[in-house]
Amino acid sequence: MIIAQISDTHIAVPPVSGADREGDLARVIDDIHTRRKRPDLVIHTGDASNYGRPDEYAVLRRIMDTLDIPWIILPGNRDNRAHMRAAFGDLSWMPEGGDAPLDFALEDFDVRIAAFDSKGPRTNKGWADAERLSALSALLEAGSGRPTVLAMHHPPFAMRYAKDPHQFADWSHAERLADVVRRRACVKLLLTGHSHRLAESHIGNAPAFTMPSVATDLRKGEFRAALARHPAYMLYELDDAGELVHHELRIVD
Repeated sequence: MIIAQISDTHIAVPPVSGADREGDLARVIDDIHTRRKRPDLVIHTGDASNYGRPDEYAVLRRIMDTLDIPWIILPGNRDNRAHMRAAFGDLSWMPEGGDAPLDFALEDFDVRIAAFDSKGPRTNKGWADAERLSALSALLEAGSGRPTVLAMHHPPFAMRYAKDPHQFADWSHAERLADVVRRRACVKLLLTGHSHRLAESHIGNAPAFTMPSVATDLRKGEFRAALARHPAYMLYELDDAGELVHHELRIVD
């Protein structure tokens, strides 16, 4: 299975002066379509919009609908769950629930995809209190041990070179979340966003990644100068057992 990950598109209405976030996303999608080995799925790991407004999701939906392969979006701290449900509610993967946490799973592939909502109350950082950890455990256990890719917005691992390496409001939340993942061998890969930079780690035996923002004006970290105005996305190739055999940061020409 091949997965393309995009994140932190921050689509804004009206557009941000001096930025081309819609164009950045469109260029990434065009590049995905040119791949000789097409991804089976595109996962957007959140902060899809800048302010969580319906008109921003309408723009995002128009661009995402140009993809000719399946795609999903999960919420980031900038996103509004109710407005996301209104914009994408006709798609089979989008669960009902108003403003409730937006967790779901895809069972259509050889590798199961589990999307976990790490958006917290009144914070731009991640959240995984006891109630949310119980939801994560249930989400993973529902797969009956099938190899699983877990996707969420906030990275539950420390990023050594970031100004703020801890992206959960209470770092004990991240530590307990990591413990949940470690106890479940079914989790083969963890995909996150939020940091706007490339970083990787391991949680248990699962490789864990965060990636640069698709919105090129919001780049952070050591890739800022190298990427400049070239949008980027991540590619992951997994074998039949769900083990990661290849990954790369794809920079669009």
